Amino acid sequence: MVPGNRSIYNRKGLVNGHRTRLRAEKPHGIDIITLITLGAILLLIVAIFTYVLFNGVSSPGTHQSQSPVKNSASASQGILASGAVDVHPVYATLDENIPFAIRFTFTGNASTTYRMGAWIYGGSTSVNYSQVWTNGNFSNTSAAWGWRNQSYYTYFVTNETGKFSHWLVMRSTGVAPLSTYDYVLRVRFYEWNGTNWNTLNTVEYKNSTGAFKLVNVTQPGSGNIETGGWIWGYVNSTTNVPLDNRVVVVKNSAGTVLGTTFTEINGVDEGYDAFGSGYYRVAVKEGSNYDVEVWYDMELRGSISGVSVTGTQGTHVDITADATFEGITALAIFAGLIPVVFYSTKRKTRKF
Repeated sequence: MVPGNRSIYNRKGLVNGHRTRLRAEKPHGIDIITLITLGAILLLIVAIFTYVLFNGVSSPGTHQSQSPVKNSASASQGILASGAVDVHPVYATLDENIPFAIRFTFTGNASTTYRMGAWIYGGSTSVNYSQVWTNGNFSNTSAAWGWRNQSYYTYFVTNETGKFSHWLVMRSTGVAPLSTYDYVLRVRFYEWNGTNWNTLNTVEYKNSTGAFKLVNVTQPGSGNIETGGWIWGYVNSTTNVPLDNRVVVVKNSAGTVLGTTFTEINGVDEGYDAFGSGYYRVAVKEGSNYDVEVWYDMELRGSISGVSVTGTQGTHVDITADATFEGITALAIFAGLIPVVFYSTKRKTRKF
């Protein structure tokens, strides 16, 4: 209601001591109840769109395109089922168990169970070079989450359009690869043919191509191991609230992803919970002019540029990032108020 207007219908008053008779007027524009209803509907539409954007089949944000060295696929019931790695870091630590994360997307038959495995291979089949954090099926079931050796596979079920995307957290076991072997980060996808699990395709990132390298962060590297350091700090919202379970990504000036991790509290047993919500630690090679970004899945929410990392040392970088839906909610509220302001200013002044 516009201030000063007691009613949009008949009003009574005295003019020069006489009571005047006023003509009833119909309200112009839309009444306030209708406006509130329209605003609520608009907010609901935006909320539904936002949910689909962040939880739908396709990944939000822009994918980091990284070409694998090897990618062969086989047919799956008439559909060319295969998996792709959306994001992987170039660097992972050897001498300290700082986890890193990869993200993959799989396309296959609708509502079908497949499996995948990811590991570092250093030339010997008798040792484990890496571990994955999983409960076996990427779900919040009663199955226990834990660090599993590289021979452990994780199962997943595609949605009704045959898609599945997820992050997978990994770490090195500290076992150095053979000095003469071109060690590799390997991701492999499988399908069940009724009797066995057949390989669909394999994605590999090799040391020799510079696509994947191990670093020491507590001592200088040597041979095929680089010298690295780490970046640590806290991720907070614009209102200074710690943001849990956000992806932290380190890039070089060319946009290559060098390191990845998740903020606390993230459900991963890496020993960082005691540092509190929003804490992160990510390992990279020593260098300068790095960008440190915060993502919600793959949606950029905040960043800091010009970060330098010294070998075997940590660099403290705190980051401010938008909370999920924060900007979208504010925009929706603003959009919902536009009709109220518009129709309020359009109403005609009543004559007595």
